[in-house]
Amino acid sequence: MSENYTLSDLEVMSTAKNYIDWQYSVIKPYIGHNILEVGAGIGNFTDILSNNDSKVTCVELDEDCARELQSRYSDNTNINVICSDILSDSLGQVLDGKRFDSIVCLNVLEHIENDLKAIDIFYEKLEDNGKMIVLVPSHKWLYGSIDSALGHFRRYSKKELISKLIDRGFSIHRIKYFNIVGMAGWFWNNRIIKRKVESYGQVKLYDKAIVPIQRRFESIFPFITGLSLVCIAKKNMEYEKTK
Repeated sequence: MSENYTLSDLEVMSTAKNYIDWQYSVIKPYIGHNILEVGAGIGNFTDILSNNDSKVTCVELDEDCARELQSRYSDNTNINVICSDILSDSLGQVLDGKRFDSIVCLNVLEHIENDLKAIDIFYEKLEDNGKMIVLVPSHKWLYGSIDSALGHFRRYSKKELISKLIDRGFSIHRIKYFNIVGMAGWFWNNRIIKRKVESYGQVKLYDKAIVPIQRRFESIFPFITGLSLVCIAKKNMEYEKTK
C-alpha cells in the first residue's frame, strides 16, 4: 500500500499549535458563524472554527482524512462532515442549496486541477457579500518534491491568484504574504534534499522557537514575500448584475 503523504503531512502539522493559532489570528476577523471548510483534512483547523457555537460544514475528499474527521466529531452537533470532491455534482445535492457566510479554504486550491471551477462553486455557495478566506502556497520557483508528493498542481503568484478570483466575481478585500521565514526551510527540504513529507523535528522546533517571534514581527512589518499568500475575497454582488 502506498503511503498517504497528505495524511502524513497533516499529522505532522497537527503538532504545530503555535503556527495554527497564528494562521487563525490572521483570518479570524473575516470568519462568520456559518462556515464551509473546504479540505478540512483531519481537523487541524476545525476545532478553532467551531468555537463560539459556529456551525461548520467540513468537506474532505481524502477518505482516510474524512474517516478521522467523522470519528473525531461524531458527537459534535455543530460540525457536519461530508466526504466528497468539492467539484462533484452530488455534493450540491447533499448541500441542497445551502449557502454560507464564509468559506475557509486553507492549502486547498493548489490541490484542485480545475481551480477556476472550484472558485465558481465557492462563489455560488456564499451568501450575498459573504467572504472566502484563501491560503495558498506562493512562488512557482519554490515548487518541488513535497509539493509533488502532496498532489499540488501549482504554487501561486499574487497576480495569478488575484486575477482568478476577480475573473470569477470576487473583489479582493485583503491579500498579503505570510511566513517569510518558512521559505528557507521549504526551499531546503523541497528543492535541495527533496523530502516527500515535512520533518516532524523541524516543524516542532520551528513552532516552538521561531513562530512566537515571527508572529509578532510580521504583525508589525508587512513583507513583500512569504511562503504563502493569504487572501480575503468578498462575493461581489455587482458581478451578478453583469452576468
